[in-house]
Amino acid sequence: MKRKVWILLSGCGLHDGTEVHEAAFAELSLARAGAKVAFCAPDVALAQVIDHQRGDVSRAETRSAVIESARIARGPVEPLSSLALSSVEALVIPGGFGAVKTLCDYAMRGRAATVQREVAALIAAVVARRAPIASMCMGNVLVARALGAQRVRVALGWDAAVDADCASWGAVAARCEAKSIVVDRESRVASTPAFSATSDLVIVADAIDRAVRASLELG
Repeated sequence: MKRKVWILLSGCGLHDGTEVHEAAFAELSLARAGAKVAFCAPDVALAQVIDHQRGDVSRAETRSAVIESARIARGPVEPLSSLALSSVEALVIPGGFGAVKTLCDYAMRGRAATVQREVAALIAAVVARRAPIASMCMGNVLVARALGAQRVRVALGWDAAVDADCASWGAVAARCEAKSIVVDRESRVASTPAFSATSDLVIVADAIDRAVRASLELG
Protein backbone atom coordinates (compact mmCIF):
# COMPACT_ATOMS: atom_id res chain seq x y z
CA MET A 1 0.00 0.00 0.00
CA LYS A 2 1.08 3.56 -0.69
CA ARG A 3 2.19 5.55 2.34
CA LYS A 4 -0.31 8.30 3.20
CA VAL A 5 1.45 11.63 3.64
CA TRP A 6 -0.37 14.71 4.84
CA ILE A 7 0.62 18.21 3.75
CA LEU A 8 -0.22 20.78 6.43
CA LEU A 9 -1.51 24.01 4.90
CA SER A 10 -2.30 27.42 6.38
CA GLY A 11 -4.15 29.19 3.59
CA CYS A 12 -3.10 30.20 0.10
CA GLY A 13 -0.36 32.73 -0.54
CA LEU A 14 3.06 33.70 0.73
CA HIS A 15 2.14 36.60 3.00
CA ASP A 16 -0.81 35.15 4.93
CA GLY A 17 -0.90 31.43 4.17
CA THR A 18 1.07 28.63 2.55
CA GLU A 19 3.70 29.44 -0.08
CA VAL A 20 2.07 27.96 -3.18
CA HIS A 21 5.23 26.91 -5.01
CA GLU A 22 6.66 25.12 -1.98
CA ALA A 23 3.43 23.19 -1.49
CA ALA A 24 3.28 22.26 -5.18
CA PHE A 25 6.93 21.18 -5.28
CA ALA A 26 6.41 19.05 -2.17
CA GLU A 27 3.27 17.43 -3.59
CA LEU A 28 5.07 16.62 -6.84
CA SER A 29 7.97 15.06 -4.93
CA LEU A 30 5.59 12.91 -2.91
CA ALA A 31 3.73 11.81 -6.03
CA ARG A 32 6.98 10.85 -7.73
CA ALA A 33 7.98 8.91 -4.61
CA GLY A 34 4.75 6.91 -4.85
CA ALA A 35 3.06 8.39 -1.80
CA LYS A 36 -0.66 8.98 -1.37
CA VAL A 37 -1.03 12.71 -0.73
CA ALA A 38 -3.70 14.36 1.41
CA PHE A 39 -4.11 17.90 2.72
CA CYS A 40 -5.09 19.24 6.13
CA ALA A 41 -5.40 22.61 7.86
CA PRO A 42 -6.72 23.94 11.15
CA ASP A 43 -10.36 25.04 10.94
CA VAL A 44 -9.64 28.59 12.06
CA ALA A 45 -9.60 32.06 10.54
CA LEU A 46 -6.34 33.31 9.04
CA ALA A 47 -4.49 35.48 11.52
CA GLN A 48 -4.17 38.11 8.78
CA VAL A 49 -5.50 38.59 5.27
CA ILE A 50 -3.02 40.23 2.92
CA ASP A 51 -3.64 41.80 -0.48
CA HIS A 52 -0.86 40.05 -2.40
CA GLN A 53 -0.98 42.57 -5.23
CA ARG A 54 -0.40 45.65 -3.07
CA GLY A 55 0.95 44.13 0.13
CA ASP A 56 -1.70 45.77 2.31
CA VAL A 57 -3.39 44.13 5.29
CA SER A 58 -7.12 43.66 4.63
CA ARG A 59 -8.28 44.51 8.15
CA ALA A 60 -12.01 44.17 7.48
CA GLU A 61 -11.72 40.77 5.82
CA THR A 62 -11.83 37.30 7.40
CA ARG A 63 -10.89 34.09 5.60
CA SER A 64 -10.93 30.44 6.59
CA ALA A 65 -7.63 28.55 6.61
CA VAL A 66 -9.41 25.40 5.40
CA ILE A 67 -11.28 27.11 2.56
CA GLU A 68 -8.23 29.07 1.41
CA SER A 69 -6.06 25.93 1.59
CA ALA A 70 -8.47 24.15 -0.76
CA ARG A 71 -7.23 26.50 -3.49
CA ILE A 72 -3.87 24.72 -3.30
CA ALA A 73 -5.28 21.24 -2.74
CA ARG A 74 -7.60 21.65 -5.76
CA GLY A 75 -10.34 20.14 -3.66
CA PRO A 76 -11.48 19.48 -0.10
CA VAL A 77 -9.01 19.86 2.76
CA GLU A 78 -9.39 17.84 5.97
CA PRO A 79 -9.92 20.07 9.01
CA LEU A 80 -7.55 19.10 11.81
CA SER A 81 -10.54 18.90 14.14
CA SER A 82 -11.77 15.82 12.26
CA LEU A 83 -8.46 14.33 11.13
CA ALA A 84 -7.75 10.81 12.40
CA LEU A 85 -4.25 11.37 13.71
CA SER A 86 -3.52 7.65 13.38
CA SER A 87 -3.77 8.06 9.60
CA VAL A 88 -0.75 10.39 9.45
CA GLU A 89 2.15 8.23 8.32
CA ALA A 90 4.29 11.24 7.42
CA LEU A 91 3.87 15.01 7.50
CA VAL A 92 5.06 17.80 5.20
CA ILE A 93 5.01 21.42 6.35
CA PRO A 94 5.57 23.99 3.58
CA GLY A 95 6.47 27.56 4.39
CA GLY A 96 4.71 30.82 3.81
CA PHE A 97 3.94 33.27 6.59
CA GLY A 98 0.78 31.40 7.50
CA ALA A 99 3.08 28.93 9.26
CA VAL A 100 4.13 31.66 11.69
CA LYS A 101 0.86 33.58 11.77
CA THR A 102 -1.88 30.94 11.83
CA LEU A 103 -0.19 27.59 12.56
CA CYS A 104 1.74 29.35 15.30
CA ASP A 105 1.89 33.02 16.25
CA TYR A 106 5.62 33.65 16.02
CA ALA A 107 5.17 36.56 13.61
CA MET A 108 3.15 38.38 16.26
CA ARG A 109 4.69 37.19 19.55
CA GLY A 110 8.29 36.28 18.78
CA ARG A 111 9.87 34.12 21.47
CA ALA A 112 6.59 34.01 23.40
CA ALA A 113 4.94 32.24 20.45
CA THR A 114 2.65 29.26 20.93
CA VAL A 115 1.58 26.61 18.45
CA GLN A 116 -2.10 26.49 17.47
CA ARG A 117 -3.77 23.80 19.59
CA GLU A 118 -4.77 21.38 16.81
CA VAL A 119 -1.46 21.82 15.04
CA ALA A 120 0.38 21.03 18.26
CA ALA A 121 -1.71 17.87 18.68
CA LEU A 122 -0.97 16.80 15.11
CA ILE A 123 2.78 17.25 15.46
CA ALA A 124 2.76 15.52 18.85
CA ALA A 125 0.95 12.53 17.33
CA VAL A 126 3.45 12.33 14.48
CA VAL A 127 6.36 12.42 16.92
CA ALA A 128 4.76 9.83 19.19
CA ARG A 129 4.50 7.29 16.39
CA ARG A 130 8.02 8.15 15.10
CA ALA A 131 6.64 9.23 11.74
CA PRO A 132 8.83 11.52 9.60
CA ILE A 133 8.42 15.23 8.97
CA ALA A 134 9.65 17.34 6.07
CA SER A 135 9.60 21.11 6.52
CA MET A 136 10.78 24.16 4.65
CA CYS A 137 11.12 27.92 4.98
CA MET A 138 8.81 29.27 7.71
CA GLY A 139 7.64 25.74 8.36
CA ASN A 140 11.06 25.23 9.95
CA VAL A 141 10.27 27.89 12.55
CA LEU A 142 7.03 26.10 13.40
CA VAL A 143 8.93 22.82 13.80
CA ALA A 144 11.53 24.57 15.97
CA ARG A 145 8.78 25.89 18.25
CA ALA A 146 6.88 22.61 18.41
CA LEU A 147 9.90 20.33 18.88
CA GLY A 148 12.46 22.64 20.46
CA ALA A 149 12.24 20.78 23.76
CA GLN A 150 13.70 17.69 22.08
CA ARG A 151 16.55 19.70 20.53
CA VAL A 152 15.36 19.31 16.95
CA ARG A 153 17.83 20.40 14.25
CA VAL A 154 16.28 22.44 11.45
CA ALA A 155 17.56 24.36 8.44
CA LEU A 156 17.71 28.02 9.39
CA GLY A 157 20.46 30.63 9.04
CA TRP A 158 18.68 33.28 6.95
CA ASP A 159 18.15 35.62 9.92
CA ALA A 160 20.23 35.76 13.09
CA ALA A 161 17.30 36.97 15.21
CA VAL A 162 15.12 34.05 14.07
CA ASP A 163 17.98 31.65 14.80
CA ALA A 164 18.32 33.08 18.31
CA ASP A 165 14.60 32.78 18.97
CA CYS A 166 14.54 29.17 17.79
CA ALA A 167 17.58 28.43 19.95
CA SER A 168 15.74 29.91 22.96
CA TRP A 169 13.15 27.12 22.54
CA GLY A 170 15.89 24.49 22.52
CA ALA A 171 16.05 23.95 18.76
CA VAL A 172 19.38 23.76 16.97
CA ALA A 173 19.52 26.31 14.16
CA ALA A 174 21.58 24.57 11.49
CA ARG A 175 22.93 26.99 8.89
CA CYS A 176 22.03 25.62 5.48
CA GLU A 177 22.53 26.80 1.91
CA ALA A 178 19.50 27.03 -0.35
CA LYS A 179 20.51 23.93 -2.30
CA SER A 180 21.10 21.83 0.83
CA ILE A 181 19.01 20.01 3.42
CA VAL A 182 19.37 19.22 7.12
CA VAL A 183 18.43 15.75 8.33
CA ASP A 184 17.81 15.15 12.05
CA ARG A 185 17.65 11.37 12.29
CA GLU A 186 16.77 11.36 15.98
CA SER A 187 13.78 13.69 15.60
CA ARG A 188 13.00 12.29 12.11
CA VAL A 189 12.89 15.72 10.51
CA ALA A 190 14.33 16.70 7.12
CA SER A 191 14.31 20.41 6.31
CA THR A 192 15.52 22.97 3.77
CA PRO A 193 15.43 26.79 3.69
CA ALA A 194 13.53 27.01 0.36
CA PHE A 195 12.53 30.56 -0.55
CA SER A 196 13.94 32.01 2.65
CA ALA A 197 17.41 31.50 1.13
CA THR A 198 16.89 32.03 -2.61
CA SER A 199 14.36 33.05 -5.25
CA ASP A 200 15.66 30.47 -7.74
CA LEU A 201 12.78 28.12 -8.54
CA VAL A 202 15.03 25.31 -9.73
CA ILE A 203 17.17 25.34 -6.59
CA VAL A 204 14.10 25.45 -4.34
CA ALA A 205 12.36 22.63 -6.21
CA ASP A 206 15.44 20.41 -6.14
CA ALA A 207 16.09 21.02 -2.43
CA ILE A 208 12.45 20.37 -1.49
CA ASP A 209 12.56 17.13 -3.45
CA ARG A 210 15.67 16.07 -1.55
CA ALA A 211 14.13 16.99 1.81
CA VAL A 212 10.87 15.16 1.09
CA ARG A 213 12.65 12.04 -0.09
CA ALA A 214 15.05 12.15 2.86
CA SER A 215 12.11 12.39 5.27
CA LEU A 216 10.42 9.35 3.72
CA GLU A 217 13.62 7.37 4.22
CA LEU A 218 13.55 8.19 7.95
CA GLY A 219 10.36 6.34 8.72
